[in-house]
Amino acid sequence: EALDFIKTVIDENPSNVEAKVIQGQLLAKTGNMQEAEKVFTQVIETQPKSSVGYQQLAVAQQRAGLNAEAESTLAKGLSQVPNDFGLQLTQASIHEAKGRFEEAMKMYEVLNRQKPDSEVVANNLASLITDHRNSKNDFERAYNLALKLKNSEIPQFLDTLGWASYKVDKLDDAEKPLKKAIEKLPEAAVFHFHLAKVYIKKNESEKAKQSLQNALEHAKNQPFSQKDEAVELLKSL
Repeated sequence: EALDFIKTVIDENPSNVEAKVIQGQLLAKTGNMQEAEKVFTQVIETQPKSSVGYQQLAVAQQRAGLNAEAESTLAKGLSQVPNDFGLQLTQASIHEAKGRFEEAMKMYEVLNRQKPDSEVVANNLASLITDHRNSKNDFERAYNLALKLKNSEIPQFLDTLGWASYKVDKLDDAEKPLKKAIEKLPEAAVFHFHLAKVYIKKNESEKAKQSLQNALEHAKNQPFSQKDEAVELLKSL
């Protein structure tokens, strides 16, 4: 129905770029990547100096698992719109998805300097640091970044704040946002795992057991890289 409606809008005004972008997004959501790519390519041809077409095409390609194609699209976009925040943010997320964590962190650092108030950048950078760096200074850096998320209602951001707080031994500060994240997204196994680690450090074994059991139960239906560690921790309690 949405596609039919947006088609009538475009038929009435073929130069309506915003409508074209929405059409491309809808086509991508329905899995019709071939038609979505055609629409986003038309947007790029219409506005080659605007980042919107490149970014939307790259995002659609990334979600379809076409990371190489997405990176090529972003490179073309950045050649036309150098240092564009949205294009660089998408590029950083692709680095992250492909496991190039150091490259992703370097790009997020650049973006953080460009827009220090961006919660998305603060979250992504803090999350990567806590998971892929090990020094006390790194954890302090992640915690200070995550403090920007303290008023967020986004469960993933709350999880990042809680996990970063855990990494600097602020256990009470860690527990509250993690519990709030779980309230908002109870099926996220990793949230329960992070809360279990807090309880273990606080010597609250029964709560830790329950959180680990919750994590493993939800992990049956989703990727969960900490599964083996969760199993071993549960055995040890």
